[in-house]
Amino acid sequence: MGHKKRRDYRDRQDRRDEPGPGRPEPPPGHSAGEKEIGGEGPAAIIRLDRLLAEAGVGSRRDVRQLVKQGRVAVNGTVERDPGCRVRAGLDTVTVDGQRLETGPAGPLILMLNKPRGVITATRDATARTVLDLLPPALARRVFPAGRLDKDTEGLLILTDDGQLCHRLISPRHGVEKEYWVEVDGALPGELVASFAKGIRLDDGYVTRPARLAIEQASAPGQARVVLTEGRYHQVKRMFAACGLKVTALRRLRIGGLQLDPDLPPGKYRPLTPAEVQLLLMETGSGGGSGLEAGAGTAPSTANGGADPYPPANE
Repeated sequence: MGHKKRRDYRDRQDRRDEPGPGRPEPPPGHSAGEKEIGGEGPAAIIRLDRLLAEAGVGSRRDVRQLVKQGRVAVNGTVERDPGCRVRAGLDTVTVDGQRLETGPAGPLILMLNKPRGVITATRDATARTVLDLLPPALARRVFPAGRLDKDTEGLLILTDDGQLCHRLISPRHGVEKEYWVEVDGALPGELVASFAKGIRLDDGYVTRPARLAIEQASAPGQARVVLTEGRYHQVKRMFAACGLKVTALRRLRIGGLQLDPDLPPGKYRPLTPAEVQLLLMETGSGGGSGLEAGAGTAPSTANGGADPYPPANE
């Protein structure tokens, strides 16, 4: 009986996708029965809501609402039917006026504002992971480019591009990562010079030179720090070597890409083409946008450290 119900449901879904009253015809040169994305032919035919979801715009439910609200256009015309068929890679799809890359060949790169209490892993038997924040279809495609500690917040890149991931996390490329940090004591001015020379950690390793900008010297001290490497809990260990405990930590920037201040914790969005170029522009150059005043906002208090270098199992 269960099998019959499933077949009946699929039949209804197929009929709903066929052309009919209120249902637009498929694009010229293609039939309603053509394969969806990944199929053969000059352009893959795919439902609009599926294309938007797989591009990282949101869950199927979210993107259907966007379409019904008139925020999505296909080839310059507002489209209010989530089930309409589009040609991936050929039709121009925009969301709130921003063009969406719909071709199947390009890599998927997402910006996530990682919240506290979520681990940076692809799967875990007990803890919630960053991929649990994505729709299942999207979570199966991407992996974290680096890692933030469980209680650290802020910018995390999720992608299906292994080469980009390697370039962002490899110490050889020296990609800058900028953090906002709060500690349990006062921050003496001489720490700026100490960080610039490198800090000897508890295992004897001397870090690469780092940039420290003190924002509040009195306790609890607040500062921003820029690293070009990512050892295990490095930010926390650097301050611990100076007799201070990190009580809050948030990543603000990777390379030339700043965390979107309008992106709430736990939410994600695809990078715009301009943001991808910003990220790639700084990758491998060893340079960054520096310590700009007012970049990012302070997170809620949390113990934590950062390690942008992922475990081998990820």
